[in-house]
Amino acid sequence: MLDTAKLIASAIKFMPKSLEKDTTLTVLREIKTKESLLREPLTAEIQYNWLKKMEKERESSFKTYVDANRTDLANKEYFELARIKDLMKHLEKELPKSLTKEEIIAIINKEKFASIKECMAYFSKMQCDKKLVSEVFRSM
Repeated sequence: MLDTAKLIASAIKFMPKSLEKDTTLTVLREIKTKESLLREPLTAEIQYNWLKKMEKERESSFKTYVDANRTDLANKEYFELARIKDLMKHLEKELPKSLTKEEIIAIINKEKFASIKECMAYFSKMQCDKKLVSEVFRSM
């Protein structure tokens, strides 16, 4: 799990004043804000899901700015996206290993689910790509 308070303090203290520092602080502050609003124990998985959502938002914004020839804003989004991906790589080490497609197929064949609802309920507590589970179940 990321200790965002320490990361923010470290970024402020040791990073030179630059666009990289500003984008790093923006990303960390956004995570810290979400932490303060959370009403349950914070886990690496929760942080990773936040980062995944932030990544999708930044990718969309980056494409929009590039299409509009706004290189200044596109650069800012690009640097934020890079910071988010760095943090995601760090968190991936702490997350439990996700099920592979082959493992998902084996479980579905073994359990013989009657419906997609039953299948998704079974996989809801497991660390896996839910979209992949749905695709595999529908293809069988």
